[in-house]
Amino acid sequence: MNIQSGSKKEVIFLLLNQFADFEMAYLTSAINIGVEIERQQTPYIAKTVSIDGRIVQSIGGIKVVPDYSLATLPENYAALVLIGGYDWFNPDTKKILPLISASLRANKIVAAICNATVFLAINGFLNKVKHTSNALDLIVKYDTENQYVGHSYYMQQPVVDDHNIITANGFASLEFTKQLLLALHIDSKEKIEAYYHFFKYGLYCRTTEK
Repeated sequence: MNIQSGSKKEVIFLLLNQFADFEMAYLTSAINIGVEIERQQTPYIAKTVSIDGRIVQSIGGIKVVPDYSLATLPENYAALVLIGGYDWFNPDTKKILPLISASLRANKIVAAICNATVFLAINGFLNKVKHTSNALDLIVKYDTENQYVGHSYYMQQPVVDDHNIITANGFASLEFTKQLLLALHIDSKEKIEAYYHFFKYGLYCRTTEK
């Protein structure tokens, strides 16, 4: 199968300064080259966006030149992925709210990990969906505008997928990866599970599926 890059659906990774690079490493590579040991063709391609399109630097010192700014981001992306980090409580992040709202209205997948889940919660996006985060107490701490009323929907587990919203805590990057790959149907469930098992436990697990 030969899929031209121009025909691939874009999965958009929203990055802030001091983003957690380790939370996206497995996911971006699987989106671009698939979940098997040999490089594959997939129907998706990973792209990045920052608020203003300027270079952002991860907590590990990796500099990324984003593909888009909020102003230039196209509308036909498949999923929006919010990567955690230290800057999610910066006032500038309010500029991201219209993008998240538009994504959910269009029934796109919105996935968030670590502090990005707290951001979703304190801005009212998790009030009626099952979700997780780094800790419920952390959401309450940062909910200074009292927009979070989703306490009964909070689940103490690594990753939760409900109504096109995927949330994960900051220690669950592989679980986050697996859940989003399943939601995107990037490959069969068996192959995605084998991919997860390989990286989680360091043991190669070949599926019997052809």
